[in-house]
Amino acid sequence: CIRDRYQRRVHGELGLVLASCCSGGLVAITSFSPIDESGRWTTTKFDAHRIGCNSVSWAPAKQEEDGSFARRLVSGGCDNRVIVWRSDQTADKWVAEHELNGHTDWVRDVCWAPDCGQRQGVIATCSQDRTVIIWTESDGEQKGWDRVHTQTFDEVVWRVSWNLLGTILAVTTGDSKVHLLQRTPATSSWGVVSTMSLNNPAAASSTAS
Repeated sequence: CIRDRYQRRVHGELGLVLASCCSGGLVAITSFSPIDESGRWTTTKFDAHRIGCNSVSWAPAKQEEDGSFARRLVSGGCDNRVIVWRSDQTADKWVAEHELNGHTDWVRDVCWAPDCGQRQGVIATCSQDRTVIIWTESDGEQKGWDRVHTQTFDEVVWRVSWNLLGTILAVTTGDSKVHLLQRTPATSSWGVVSTMSLNNPAAASSTAS
């Protein structure tokens, strides 16, 4: 079964391409091919996580040297793992590029930040272990991902979502609160700048100077 509406992600730049995930651990990529007047939908499935997959998020489209656009996505599962995937269109399959290790309980949500002039890819992940981790992609000779910030909360973290510029991260937790994380320009460190309780929206607190 598909997890929920949050996990059916359409990729805007690559056209009608839909990524979904399910409790069986599968990720499904459904694409529309306008081969005739009516067109055709095709679906490719692959095993992503051993227990179940909770979330998928597309990477921003980036043009390769040959002019094509790379298809990449990140998934998070009940096996505590976060995996970055790339489509190998020559072999017609999806391959695991990197595994991001850091969570100690179910990964509840993953979110790839929009590409608004950023040199590096940025991914936010959250977990049943009450943490949010922000990862940045290495741009040196050794490709990989670096864990640049870990934020611990009082309750389970359910969702993470970037603003359109990829500069502010919204986080929802099990105590019905929404937290905003932002990077401080002076120190380049991340921290909570505002918290709002859904039970009492008027009592929002801010730590921004």
